[in-house]
Parts: sequence; structure tokens; C-alpha cells
Amino acid sequence: ASTVLSPDGATSTAGSYPGYDISNTTNWSGLSVTPDEVKNRHWDTYFGLNPLHNTNVAGEWASPKGEWESTIIYDLGDIYSIDQIALWNGEHNSIMAVKIYFDAGADDADKLSWSPAYPSDVVDNSAYAADLYTFAPVLTDRVYLDIVGDPGKPYISMGEIAFSATDPTPTPVPPAAFLFFSGIIGLVSIRRFRQ
Repeated sequence: ASTVLSPDGATSTAGSYPGYDISNTTNWSGLSVTPDEVKNRHWDTYFGLNPLHNTNVAGEWASPKGEWESTIIYDLGDIYSIDQIALWNGEHNSIMAVKIYFDAGADDADKLSWSPAYPSDVVDNSAYAADLYTFAPVLTDRVYLDIVGDPGKPYISMGEIAFSATDPTPTPVPPAAFLFFSGIIGLVSIRRFRQ
């Protein structure tokens, strides 16, 4: 079962409009139901409740005026296996296209492309649902979103984001490392026994 994961931190290469910090996209403050209100933050259960983002722009991120492209970097805090992204897009100056990658050295060929729904085309200034994007599970500790807005708009805006962690616990230590450390502990124990 997958779990709703919130990033530990976020940065935007374009910066943020004063009062509309990128950290607003990770705190779930604009949502009608938060993942914490669902047992174990179960992904399917949570989205079965159709959590909506309100139209209070104070709970969103916005780029500085004149900036309609940015790379947003989400730090997950540890290595997780993720297979879905939920994006509550901005309802006025939304993200039009996203390229997603999971490694700072990835080139364009490795990026996943996504064209999120544009909420203002779907709803008329009312609370809106998340747009979900599914992909093959990826082990990562950072997610990079290259985003593009509408150049005819003064800035880009975005509500909230969440990730589906298919393994809700951080990735365990690889078996080889475990055997290595076990061997060291064994050598220390034998040395103490001989003394």
C-alpha cells in the first residue's frame, strides 16, 4: 500500500513572490482534508475522499512577476520508492507543462513529461481537485520539476503537492553494508573475548 508523502523541503530557482513561498506547496494548508486525517496516510483512501484545494491564494506558491519558468526541487528527506505525484495546480496562473526527473545529472531524455490540468479551464473559481500523475516506481530522495507557465501571465502559481511512497519507510541499508558492519562487530567481539 502506498502512503502520502510530504517533502521535507522545497526550493524554486525562480524564487517566490513575497508572501507566497514555495514551502506553501508542502504544508497542505489549503486542502479540505489533509493526509494526516487518514489512517497511515493511505494514498487510495485519501484520494477517495477527493481532497480539494480552496481558492485562497494566500495558501499557494507564486513565482516573482515576470518569471514563468522555474525548477522546483523537493527534498524527500530520505530515499523512497515513489510512483505517483498529486498536484493541486494554481487556479489562475497555473503550471502548463512539467518535466520531472529524479537525479540532478539527468538529461532531457530521462525526464518524464506531464501536462497538468489547468484548473481555471475546469472549474469556475471554486475549490479544485488534484491532478494525479503515475509512473514506474523510482527510488529517489529528490524530485525535480522543470515547470513552465503561460508567458502571457505575470507569474506561475501552484497550490500543493504530494508524493505516493510505495514503501512508506526509508529504503533499508543494502545487505552488503549490513554484512560488512556485522563482520566488524564480530571482529571486535572476538578481540575482546581473547583479551
